[in-house]
Amino acid sequence: MRNFNLAVIGGVQYIFLTFVSMIIYPGSTYHNPETGSYIFTENFLSDLGRTVVYNGADNSISATLFFLALTTAGITNIMMFYSLPRVLGKGQWTSKLATSTQVIGILSGIGFIGIAWTPCDLLY
Repeated sequence: MRNFNLAVIGGVQYIFLTFVSMIIYPGSTYHNPETGSYIFTENFLSDLGRTVVYNGADNSISATLFFLALTTAGITNIMMFYSLPRVLGKGQWTSKLATSTQVIGILSGIGFIGIAWTPCDLLY
């Protein structure tokens, strides 16, 4: 149960740090480098992880926050899904469902971490 509580904390910090990262983001979009802030309908979420934005401005603070948000969320997802089969029990149906869900959940956590560690302006 502890891993599930950590996953909730990881999810909350992901939302909080991503929101703060959006506020700090210096601006510019792929189509309009002249914007002055993050625009939810025009920027990609992964733009927050860029070390340098489209207009050439430094984005290290926002990128660091986004990196921390994704990495922590990925780690807590892996921890939660790793313990899922023990929580759901050992029934034939629940065991198969828990195992398949566990694999998909762990892969998604690895995906979060992979996105965090590969900013598109450095490692396209």
